[in-house]
Amino acid sequence: MGTTLEKELSRYDSVIFFETAAVGGVSIEGGNPARIESIEEALALDHKLKSLWSQHPNFVFVPHNTSFIKKITAGLDALAKIVAQHH
Repeated sequence: MGTTLEKELSRYDSVIFFETAAVGGVSIEGGNPARIESIEEALALDHKLKSLWSQHPNFVFVPHNTSFIKKITAGLDALAKIVAQHH
């Protein structure tokens, strides 16, 4: 039987990881009461999560972009490629 991380990773066909806007020094608060971390805390959390999820064999990294639209578009492009691979 595998580790807890292996079990979690095996639940997903692919992982699309969106890098935090904090990488660019952008505050991520945006009025969301659930976003209570500082930029430094967001960077640390992003690093930890990326190090875990990047172990998935079908890991796709979407880097921070100063344009939110470009970042989302990159994520949608990644999703379209993943879906195409499975059809």
